[in-house]
Amino acid sequence: MNHTSATAPAPTRGRGLQATRAVRPGEVIAVFTDPAPRIAIPDSRHLHNTCSHCLVTTATGTSPAEPIRLRACTGCRAVVYCSPACQKRDWQLAPHKLECKVFQRVAASGHDALPTPVRALVQVLLRDEDSRAALTGGLEGHVDDFRRMSAGSVDDENAEATSWQDMELQAMAALHYLGRPAGDERAKKGAVEVLCKLQVNSFNRLDADTGQSGLFLHPDLAMANHSCMPNAYVQFSGRVAVLRAYQAIERGQEVEISYIDQALPLSQRQTSLRARYHFTCSCPRCKDDLDVYQACRLYPHLELNSFSLATDLADLLQPLPLPLSSSLSSLSPAGDRNKDNNLSQITQQQLSADRPTSTDTRVDLSRRWHSCQPLLASHQYAVEPLTSLLRDANMYFASSGERYASSLALSALLALRADPVRSPFPDSPARAKGLLMLAKLLANAAGPASMATTTTTTTTTTTTTTAAVERQILGVLGSMDVPTTCEVLLRLVLRSANAGTPASTSQQQYLIQPYDVEAQEMLADLGSLPGRTSEQALVSGLFRNPDGVQERLFLDMVILKPLRELGGFTEAVMHSEFGKTT
Repeated sequence: MNHTSATAPAPTRGRGLQATRAVRPGEVIAVFTDPAPRIAIPDSRHLHNTCSHCLVTTATGTSPAEPIRLRACTGCRAVVYCSPACQKRDWQLAPHKLECKVFQRVAASGHDALPTPVRALVQVLLRDEDSRAALTGGLEGHVDDFRRMSAGSVDDENAEATSWQDMELQAMAALHYLGRPAGDERAKKGAVEVLCKLQVNSFNRLDADTGQSGLFLHPDLAMANHSCMPNAYVQFSGRVAVLRAYQAIERGQEVEISYIDQALPLSQRQTSLRARYHFTCSCPRCKDDLDVYQACRLYPHLELNSFSLATDLADLLQPLPLPLSSSLSSLSPAGDRNKDNNLSQITQQQLSADRPTSTDTRVDLSRRWHSCQPLLASHQYAVEPLTSLLRDANMYFASSGERYASSLALSALLALRADPVRSPFPDSPARAKGLLMLAKLLANAAGPASMATTTTTTTTTTTTTTAAVERQILGVLGSMDVPTTCEVLLRLVLRSANAGTPASTSQQQYLIQPYDVEAQEMLADLGSLPGRTSEQALVSGLFRNPDGVQERLFLDMVILKPLRELGGFTEAVMHSEFGKTT
């Protein structure tokens, strides 16, 4: 399935992709799968828990009926497979059949595995000339730009090569383990050129929530150009990349994706794009320096949020309580009201706090919390770096094993006040991820809430103030219909998974979105609870007729009102935990 065609090269943008027919938001535009020439490999850190062919992982976060059992290749012991069928298919496609001896040489030299880009380079160099040309021959590598790159000039956590010297070393490593003659400058030059193309054109499949990781390269998908206000997005399902519409796209219109996190401040976006992709973005968001709230208001399908956790469109459309520059002015010298400079200053403070200056995560989060106070004062939860701080604090609480109430408050606020602004398409992956996490936290926190909350005491990881806030959260939770709220959230996740997916296609198995399986499992568990017939009927009625008067009242009073109360505890939770300077 591919509803795209290549555009003619443009002076500043090169080639691109255009839609060959009109598509709706969420609809599948193209599926990039076998047997086309491409690379799809797990990253080196996850080689031992990810099937090297289908890329299924033991760290998916799901609970399949039959646990995944991975078996190492008997030749190199470096890669693993989930089944003999996957191993056979991987050898038929030739990648590991050709690279197995390379991995054996790596092991013999005392190393565990090659770095991810080096392994990708090895796979390219092992191909015959025609296959290599089909995969990388038409790709832009910006070789001269990389050659001018000095050490440390790439500030990108996903880029393993940060200088031209790094690329030369990686190229020499690949050639060494391939058994190519040392000192062959022509071979080294060709290998470095391929590395440049890999860095510019490959996709990072990393998603900590689903366990996905690795590198993906497809020459057709690589033609998609960038915009910080994209009309499409890419999702990965195993070895397959799926291109979906983020908004309506007309026939003949260019399909654009975002190479980076478009919610970052302008200066960070431009720095990242120049360093890794060697261009300066001139999209409307960059040209007019739009913040996330301004960009949200320009999304052409905000009405789709009428059945979501952001039903009050005024929250997405109205101006901020304070102008962004005013809320940040306390960080700048008198007279400086440039919002991007102010955001950059906050972000730089965050980057300093993010560096491991302390083994105590709580201390680092506290530093970041104090630097975000100007954003907090105007309730700009969708603006970086406040959003990332709240997400990290959320994981900090959830990973403690006993702070589900605090994590629940943050998750509710993010799903209600941040995610809809940053991702105004309600069925986007970011929104689905937030809904699923909220449902999981509701289920986990409901256990403590079912007990007498007045008996809650402080633990080794909570202060008296924090314990008091958590008692209030559990009080709200105790008055909620948690199973019904979870059912609505999970069905919204599944709606996202099915958005725009064809009813019948031979490639349907590849169109399952990352959070679909886990949501289905949780929904099945809810369905087994006794005595919920009337509640299930209400939920079904809501999804059949979301615009009905009674259905809207049910959504607002039973689902949204308690979630808003939970989210309202976020600042109290954060202040009680991180408010004291250390």
